[in-house]
Amino acid sequence: MTSSGILNALSTPAFIIDTDHFVVAWNAACELLTGVASQDVLGTRNHWQPFYDKPRPCLADLVLDNLLSEASNFYSQHDKTEFANDGHMAEGWFDKLGGKRRYLTFEARPLFEGDRVIGVVEVLQDITRHQEAEDQLKLSASVFENISEGIMVTGADNRIISANKALADLTGYRVDEMVGKNPKLFTSDRHPGSFFAGMWSTLSDLGHWQGEIWNRRKVGGEYLVRARVSMVKTGEDATFHIGLMTDVTEQSRVRDRMEHLAHHDFLTGLPNRTLLEDRMHQALGRAERNKSKFALMFLDLDRFKPINDTLGHHVGDLLLKEVTRRIQACLRSIDTVSRHGGDEFVLLLEEFDDDGDIRHTAGKILASIGRPCQLDGHVVAVTASIGISQYPRDGVTVPELLKHADVAMYQAKNRGRNNFLFSTGQLHPNEAPVA
Repeated sequence: MTSSGILNALSTPAFIIDTDHFVVAWNAACELLTGVASQDVLGTRNHWQPFYDKPRPCLADLVLDNLLSEASNFYSQHDKTEFANDGHMAEGWFDKLGGKRRYLTFEARPLFEGDRVIGVVEVLQDITRHQEAEDQLKLSASVFENISEGIMVTGADNRIISANKALADLTGYRVDEMVGKNPKLFTSDRHPGSFFAGMWSTLSDLGHWQGEIWNRRKVGGEYLVRARVSMVKTGEDATFHIGLMTDVTEQSRVRDRMEHLAHHDFLTGLPNRTLLEDRMHQALGRAERNKSKFALMFLDLDRFKPINDTLGHHVGDLLLKEVTRRIQACLRSIDTVSRHGGDEFVLLLEEFDDDGDIRHTAGKILASIGRPCQLDGHVVAVTASIGISQYPRDGVTVPELLKHADVAMYQAKNRGRNNFLFSTGQLHPNEAPVA
């Protein structure tokens, strides 16, 4: 499915820009939110127009250009996401969005193909009613029953005094079932006690808290809410807490998808270089603690370019997917295979007994890849060359191990292709590689 297809399957407004800041996807939900049709913005750099009166960067542009240090110049409320180190969130009022004044939260994160950034996705959410309710709750009692967000009020003993119909719809409990109960009635098992201790500490210090909580419905089934809790004092000794809850389960699914796209290859779905290196660092830590070893295989397809050039990139992509499937079939669940871009793959193998296990696995992979396959009406045959390095014999850092495996792979190519070689521990960077 294309990036446009993925976005149009979502009910959350979202758009994607490429590395030149041109819009390449603008989903139907974004059309509905902004009042701007996709055909009017695709292929342009005008994604700012629905939101601002004059040209200025959107959050996606700041992420793409790595200018997040300047976010405070554009957004008074912004922060990094709690779930990834390469995404950012912001929020604010937009006076004339689709003809209305709206309060939006938005999140932008880069998209990768291999280890190359190919664009940025920005996901928006209209929480205008949520924000207005928080601002007006103390002034208008009528909002309580009419707002779509779930609301509850607790007393000093943290027992529910009142709750609205939206909260009943959200939780599955009737209002009379909630009154007199502790809000623990809703909690799932996902959060440790320290999570709620931190929430109460913040409430005590600041008088308000906001965050995301996984709850459980009366009939079972977990859902994610964005909760905002405020402490209200109506007298010297009277203290109440007002909580507003919005179901953001769908937004969480979008965020999970963004997280996957940020750390996996767009074509094959394999971990990209960033995720592989993170797993390698974890493997290094385990190996150091356990005095064990692990192996890296640097795999490159032989003469892939002529196939790609002759039969077209579509067949080349199908071949890369088939090679991915065959490699995975030769590995264990504890092993990792990553695509580094083009026709290069890196494999991380742990918990093996000796070099014989590695030789056996490398031989299986070469034999599997070497079998001809039918792709889009063409019989395609390709082979591979593999270079192998081991920790700690060939290096004790991620760059060292990758370099030794890479050099061994080129040596395997120069010795006839369709074979594998273990690193000799000697680097020959000037050795002429072959395809």
